This record gives sequence, C-alpha cells and structure tokens, in this order.
Amino acid sequence: LSMEDLFDRNYRPIAGTNPQKYSTRFDQFTDRVLPAIQESTLSHNGFAYAIMIDDQGYVPTHNNQYNHKETGNSEVDLVKSRSKRLFNDKTGIRAAQSKEKLLLQTYKRDTGEVLHDLSVPVIVNGRHWGSFRVGFLPDGH
Repeated sequence: LSMEDLFDRNYRPIAGTNPQKYSTRFDQFTDRVLPAIQESTLSHNGFAYAIMIDDQGYVPTHNNQYNHKETGNSEVDLVKSRSKRLFNDKTGIRAAQSKEKLLLQTYKRDTGEVLHDLSVPVIVNGRHWGSFRVGFLPDGH
C-alpha cells in the first residue's frame, strides 16, 4: 500500500447505501489487515468497538459485529452495517484529528448508547493518518 493510497481522501459514494457509505483507495487493504488487530482489541470485556478512523472521520473497516451487508432497512443498517462510513460528528472528528497522546470523550452514539471513547493518534512515516478509537460503556459492561 503506497502512502498516496493510504492518505487518499477522495471518498467515492457507494450507490444505494443509507446511511451513505464510501470507498477509498485503501479500504480493500484495511478490510484484509484491520480485522485481526481490531477484533483482538475488542475481545476485552466492556469494549463496544475498536476501530481505526482517518483524520476526516472515515472508518474503512468496522468491527465484525458491525460489518454486515446492507439490508436496505436504514434503521438496521445504522447499527449493523457501519464500515465505510464517515463519522464526522463532533466526537468522531475530534477523535479523528486529535494529536494528543490520548483523548477521552463521553458521548451519545448515533445508535443511542452513551459511551466513553478513548482515541490515540495513528502516525505513519511521520504523518498523522487518524486515530485508533475504543468505545466502552460507562459501567464497564
């Protein structure tokens, strides 16, 4: 994967998706590589998600439990089909663009749960790519 491809920010809409999904030059790579990393992190008790997010809020490859094919029902797809979406709400974009050693936020997810979100920056060859985010329930379950 070239640096140019990894830093592709030309989000091409994927037709027929609601919520809207996008494709980039790096998302096929992340679909192959990230599940092993993200799923092993997600195995810790209490984590709701463990994802990579680029600096614009794009999540190319979500966790397996949220990475189902679209059903055509936007309410189901909001929860079950979260890969290749832009999460550029206030919390998402702040996490994506933070260069602090860590950032802890509490927010109401678009699916209704209140979660703590811990993010750390991802630097590739000296360039800030985005962040690694983990979300967990306030009570730890």
